[in-house]
Amino acid sequence: MVDVSESPNSLNRTGNSIQHLPVSMRTALIVLACFLSQSVQAQSFSALLDAVGSSDASQHADLVSDFLGSTSVPHFENDTTVVFLWTGSATSVIVTGDFTGWSGSGHALQRLAATNLWYHSRHFEADARMDYKLIIGGSSWILDPRNPRTVPGGFGANSELAMPQYVDAWEIEDDPSVAGGSMTTMTFASSIMGTSRRIRVYTPAGYDANRNEPYPVILYHDGSDYVNFANIQNTLDNLIAAQRIVPVVAVFANPLNREAEYAVGNTANFTRMIVEELMPWVESNYHVSTEASQRAVTGPSYAGLASARHCFEHPEEFGLCAPYSPSFWVSNGALLNTMSAGDLSNIKWYVEWGTYEGSITTTGAIFENILIEQGASYRVRVWNEGHSWGMWRAHQDDMLEFFFPGVNATSRSSLEQPAESLQLDVYPNPSSAGTTIAFDTTAAGPVEVAVYDLLGRRVETLIARTFPPGAHRTTWDAAIHASGTYLVHVMAGSISTSRVVAVIP
Repeated sequence: MVDVSESPNSLNRTGNSIQHLPVSMRTALIVLACFLSQSVQAQSFSALLDAVGSSDASQHADLVSDFLGSTSVPHFENDTTVVFLWTGSATSVIVTGDFTGWSGSGHALQRLAATNLWYHSRHFEADARMDYKLIIGGSSWILDPRNPRTVPGGFGANSELAMPQYVDAWEIEDDPSVAGGSMTTMTFASSIMGTSRRIRVYTPAGYDANRNEPYPVILYHDGSDYVNFANIQNTLDNLIAAQRIVPVVAVFANPLNREAEYAVGNTANFTRMIVEELMPWVESNYHVSTEASQRAVTGPSYAGLASARHCFEHPEEFGLCAPYSPSFWVSNGALLNTMSAGDLSNIKWYVEWGTYEGSITTTGAIFENILIEQGASYRVRVWNEGHSWGMWRAHQDDMLEFFFPGVNATSRSSLEQPAESLQLDVYPNPSSAGTTIAFDTTAAGPVEVAVYDLLGRRVETLIARTFPPGAHRTTWDAAIHASGTYLVHVMAGSISTSRVVAVIP
């Protein structure tokens, strides 16, 4: 074996010293020397594949060992290519996660020649972050044993893929130098629900129940998950200490029946409990503001749906709303339909979702269009991530700084939204017959115009071809579709935009 501690000149001398060896052995050693010389600077998985393909089987184990000893797992070939790796004996190895919808079939890893190395390569955005696991032999779901990065979740820890340009959330880490707030656990009884549940309340460091100005307050649904999975106390402590946000009081509430209380079944009584019992209870025990503009509610998924419902139905109670990855698809988008016909302009909204969240990306875009049409104050953030606590915990700062900015607020939420570069108009709207879709393209290229329903299902593809630059239009026959809310989505090259259209009888 060539010693990789040698200088490149030493490697050249090694090449010169093998001229009297058999041709096959000389070829193998030269390939190996080239591979190792590259590995001194930056390991290349493609070089490993070439080296294995050009060498004797007896050398494969050493090539694999050298490669694994000098790279991280997963392996990054460049900013957008990742190689999942696993070593061992198995009948099959699968990688699954946010990017496969956690399917048991996932993506199959391929065995490298006769070695014990299994691999799968794919592309992600340079700033993407994903939860994932490996499935060994079709049934054993495990963490990636060579990847030290893990992230907590509702079904246990997952391995974490963080692409090279992903920025870790500093605020979730514990900082012993920061003065910490207090977390108090109490039992809250509801006569409306006929139940009792555990409530946690966070008060910031230096909390003063007698100060002149009451504290802003934020209600977190799925409260225990924020505490256990999101490091939320660290986030609040760090942001307050850095004066990125003003001191706030945070209330963490838990559901007793998550689906019934948040989504379908008993949502009306649950909302009544929050507005008529829980928030008055908080006011009686803590020095918090009664002004809607200083009161927020937030939560992910089903809890995001519940948060939106609270604010829409009771804007006098909550003037700040932050649904994370909201499940607007519930009941065929009933809440979206109701909100589209209502008024959201008196609420300040922070909404986010990931590009790997299936129909949530479509219903999120529909909701954004409702906010635009109603002139609401809002911020929407879309990340190259999936439906997980790894995403939700890392972007609390964006929401908190948008709602409760301190003197040093620098969150990306404070940035202005980019100007729309693809013009789109849909009329008449609402429509009961032919609907005109007019759009302008600034350059020649492929254009796709499609219509989606509230569940994110593609209803119809109207256009899929190349257009020259300029103004274009097409017609959608709304009359043949059921009454309701739809999303017209136009993509021209890499630029896209969408509009909500209501179909009426």
